[in-house]
Amino acid sequence: MPGIAVRVIDRAHFEITNATTWTYFGRVMSWVTEDELVCGRGVIGHDSPVGRIGPGETIEWSDGSTVDVPVTVEIWDHPCGEGCDGAPIGAYLLPISPLEPAPGST
Repeated sequence: MPGIAVRVIDRAHFEITNATTWTYFGRVMSWVTEDELVCGRGVIGHDSPVGRIGPGETIEWSDGSTVDVPVTVEIWDHPCGEGCDGAPIGAYLLPISPLEPAPGST
């Protein structure tokens, strides 16, 4: 998505930068494999709203992708809270960082 950048800092942190003149909204999805589903095994998304990302703003977030729990960042042009089922206008799969977080930074 032009003007939106997602940068992994380390295994436990990333940042979203909005270099546009528009306000956007973000949501983080962690994809967890569940073994205790009625129908067997499956992947369930757990979401956390990032909230408003204003023009020229950078938001740092405490989360990161792992082999077992990949993380995606979704970008919306309107608030998208609980019950929002429309498609985001941008989505990023966070790569797995080789860097460990600095002590005391989590």
